[in-house]
Order: sequence, then structure tokens, then C-alpha cells
Amino acid sequence: MALRSVLIVDDSETDRYIMKRLLTKANITDVIFEAENGYKAIRFLENFSENAEQYPECFPPQLVFLDINMHLMNGFEFLADFANMREENPELQSLVLMIFTSSNAESELSRISQFPFVKCAIKKMPDSANDLKKVVKKFFPALDD
Repeated sequence: MALRSVLIVDDSETDRYIMKRLLTKANITDVIFEAENGYKAIRFLENFSENAEQYPECFPPQLVFLDINMHLMNGFEFLADFANMREENPELQSLVLMIFTSSNAESELSRISQFPFVKCAIKKMPDSANDLKKVVKKFFPALDD
């Protein structure tokens, strides 16, 4: 069974393109939403009623891939806003967040760990669709092989 949808939040158009290709090739989902920064992702999720009506079969996304280093609103700012949104909207509490970070800094990993809804921090983009699927299956075991 594929996920109903995924949201990619990354300011790099190239990275979003690569992630979309990997998600599609791995048959993880057919519906991929994109946001080029944390601000746009928050606005997308805040418009819950409107998006649930517009995308009844695939909103909210089940999985969010979030880059930490972005312009306008970075990943940490997104996480802080999202934490508040989750408390106000129980339907967002089931979203699984995976963070992409190029940093090995202990302080950054410590900040990420303050958000218990972040399921993992990935140091680099997976090399293949199979590698991505292995990571995603840890949190969605019913995902088709």
C-alpha cells in the first residue's frame, strides 16, 4: 500500500526534483506536494479545511521531508510553528517528519531531538529509491515492497 501523499519542504529545486523521482520510483506515493520554504509549508498545512476539500483523498500528507537550512523560514522555525499547529489540530498529529541535514553538529541534532514528532534525521539524500524505501518502511511497515 502506498502512502496517500508526501510533502517535500526544501528550498533547492534540484533536491525537490531528486526526491520526487526517488519517491515515484520507489512507489512510495503518487501524490507529492512541495513547498520551497518552511513558511509556505506552514501556510499549506494551516489551510487544512480548504486543502482537505480540494484534495479529499490525499490531505493531509502522511510524511513530510524537511530541509533544515532554508531561506525565509528554516526547518527549526517550521518545527516550532508546526508543534503549535499539531496541538490545535489533532489531524496533524499523525504526520511523520523526516529531517534532512548536512550538519554533524551535535547542537543541531540536539535541537532536532527536542521535537518528538521528528522520526529521524537523515544526513544526506538517499542514493537510490531502494535506500529511501528502507528508511520510510521503518515508519510505514505496510508500504508495498
